[in-house]
Amino acid sequence: RYIMLTTPASPQLFNEDNPFSPVAWFRTAYRRQVDGVEVQEAPSLSLLPEAEAVQEYVMGSLLLVEQKYRMISQRASSIGPHMAVRSALSSPGGTI
Repeated sequence: RYIMLTTPASPQLFNEDNPFSPVAWFRTAYRRQVDGVEVQEAPSLSLLPEAEAVQEYVMGSLLLVEQKYRMISQRASSIGPHMAVRSALSSPGGTI
């Protein structure tokens, strides 16, 4: 069994036997400074070998997480960000 912990920037999949080290994770695109120049880093998906057996579930879960955060973002624009954040925090993850 696996546990998916979600944040807008980096959903992570953990083996239930080792909840401290992710076996799969997604990193969204982000900007950073390199020698005074702003660089755009591409999004990336990382899978350790033990997660390859469930990679289809990982991809499906990441799509659902992305959809959830897009819906929360749309909701925030209509009801205010404090209510959307409260909704997001009420369901931090799930199991596969």
